[in-house]
Amino acid sequence: MEQIAIPKVEKEKAKPPERVTLGTDEGQRVEAWLAQVNEFSRGYLTLSKSDIVNFFVRQHKEVLTPKELQQIRADHYDPVRHITWITPQIKEALHNGDMARVLELQEELRKVELAAIKTNSKRCGDPSAERKPPRQKRKPKTQSMPNEAEQSVRITANSES
Repeated sequence: MEQIAIPKVEKEKAKPPERVTLGTDEGQRVEAWLAQVNEFSRGYLTLSKSDIVNFFVRQHKEVLTPKELQQIRADHYDPVRHITWITPQIKEALHNGDMARVLELQEELRKVELAAIKTNSKRCGDPSAERKPPRQKRKPKTQSMPNEAEQSVRITANSES
């Protein structure tokens, strides 16, 4: 018997699906949409959360609107990260002798939204962000107001005399 060599066909590795983690509120919203679709279809459609999310991603335009970009920036802006991004940019511009770029970055650095630092530190519970007023000292006890024990001694001394 003659053996025939069968070439091994390498299977293409399937690319794992992209995963996205939803926040609690967003997950609840997707579940509500899923329940709404199930109620509408009276059970003849079987959809998953991924089907719902993929539908909305497909329905959205390819490019985000300026309003959406502004909202994303407002929700996720980190001034410290902005500053740490600017620093190497300035360093590179100085190294290349690009003074116009240096001036542009310096202006951007001046505009870093410091108000965001204050609101973020309050949310994170930063003790330096919340200044409590100094506590007032107690008023000293006066000699004219004796405590209860002294009053009872005086009363019994007065009643004996």
